[in-house]
Amino acid sequence: MKFKTTLIFFIVLLTIIFLFCLKRGSKQIEKNLAGSVTAQLQAQGLTSVSVAANGRDVILQGILPAESLKTKAGKICSATPGVRKLVNHIQVAVPLKARSSSVSGFAKMLREATLYFGPGQWSISAGDRVLLDWLADSLKHHPGVRLEICGFSDSSGTETINKQLSQKRAQAAVDSLLKRGIPSNRLLPKGFGSREPRASNKSKRGRQKNRRVEFRLSEKF
Repeated sequence: MKFKTTLIFFIVLLTIIFLFCLKRGSKQIEKNLAGSVTAQLQAQGLTSVSVAANGRDVILQGILPAESLKTKAGKICSATPGVRKLVNHIQVAVPLKARSSSVSGFAKMLREATLYFGPGQWSISAGDRVLLDWLADSLKHHPGVRLEICGFSDSSGTETINKQLSQKRAQAAVDSLLKRGIPSNRLLPKGFGSREPRASNKSKRGRQKNRRVEFRLSEKF
């Protein structure tokens, strides 16, 4: 009886160890797969897309300015070795129309002009070029307009780090507009840290919406 009890104990123990190792191995596979897809996306300038893996199923999330970029991200993911199934939850931002002939119309369209960033990132991605080209063209059409370039972060990390990160995001947008011929005296970068969130920071999707740069008309400088 004692031998039988001991045997059962060891069988249960070995089963627990086996399941633990299996789960740990699965997590490592998921981590490697997500890392591989992320590297492929970043190589194509799609840095604002976040990647998660569930087994060999890959979930893409984030916000991109065009449906074509969402499709491109999906194709890159599906072509990555090891991916069994793609779940593409990327959202497409409201498309911007042609430039407005009035400043009030331009101001209204600015509400939809938003850049989004990956966690801890501030580089402008290739997917943002369409929006920045539109913005630069509109600013040249309205030479009297000045903008506040407002950077934001999610609530991850300390507020000091978030403030610095949001300032870098704002400055990156300014630098991109300078390269497009907009004078520096018309652009004011401001970092707000995690203030003024657009969505709850409790969810991954909410944090994605909060890592952003907005553009606002200004007469303050």
